[in-house]
Amino acid sequence: MATITNKMLLATAQSVRQAVKGELNVLTMPDDQIMNQIYATHVHADEKFDADSLFAVTENILKRATLLVDNVVLGTQAHYENVEEKAPKTSFSPPLCTLKALSCEMACKAPGEEIAHKTTMSILNKLSNYSWEAKAALTLAAFALDYGDFWLLVQLHSSDQLAKSMGILRRLLGYHYFGSLYDSDVLHLWKRVSIEVLKKKNVLLFISSLDISMDEISVLKPVYDGLRTKDQYKIVWIPVVEQWTDELRKKFEMLRSKMPWYIVQYFSPVVGIKFIKAEWNFKNKPIVVVMNPLSRVEHTNAFHQYHTNASSSFLAISGIGTGISDSGFSKKIK
Repeated sequence: MATITNKMLLATAQSVRQAVKGELNVLTMPDDQIMNQIYATHVHADEKFDADSLFAVTENILKRATLLVDNVVLGTQAHYENVEEKAPKTSFSPPLCTLKALSCEMACKAPGEEIAHKTTMSILNKLSNYSWEAKAALTLAAFALDYGDFWLLVQLHSSDQLAKSMGILRRLLGYHYFGSLYDSDVLHLWKRVSIEVLKKKNVLLFISSLDISMDEISVLKPVYDGLRTKDQYKIVWIPVVEQWTDELRKKFEMLRSKMPWYIVQYFSPVVGIKFIKAEWNFKNKPIVVVMNPLSRVEHTNAFHQYHTNASSSFLAISGIGTGISDSGFSKKIK
């Protein structure tokens, strides 16, 4: 047993020396050799560290930063008061210098798998006296420190001169650039558009309550994907809600974030609901009303046909012609 242990230690020491010299390629290195390198960095010290408090603070940062990202990029209105905060122990004192050192290791290195491995080993060496749980908590906290700081500057960047100057040093980009990183169709959801975009178009009115599942929404995804390059076709979601509440508004925001097509937004009673129920037999289950460019209804409910045939049979299912009048469409959704 002692012989095996000595061989393992010898192999570990040799692999570490080779890694330092750059003689090993991490992409071809066996898993057990990588694990040996990792274990070699760990010193079973008796150091006490409050990893739970650090993780609680880190979780608070990441939760709020994620909401801030949604606000800046997608334009949603997050409710920060609903974020549950976890309190660290009053005696907790974070190791700021260690966090800064780890942050520098992660942020100031070039990309690439081999460099990432070297960075990982460097971080593990810096954290050799911590428990494995503390190593994980400290590394995540170092990321959260930069991530939270970055998005806080983004939030203040447009109105605070100090934040603007700090943003220059942090290479912070403007709002317009963040928007360009995301799919233009998704951003299009958050723009208020005129009814003119539907004029002389074939329109699919996707009508449902807010009690709709992701599976039901996904029914129209292949249809949308098949038609997104065809300008003469548009999909519009009309949510049917008798009485709006704060909870229903939150649910509406969540649902619309899942839909890449046009959406009718309203938070007051709509007369058209009676028409939808009476003329199109809407009973809280999703329906798809197909209208041609002349504002004539070609199909009062093609939802189940789309469910079974998807976008490949769109034209056959719809039977639509060529050309929606502004008055015809607007009258039906008011």
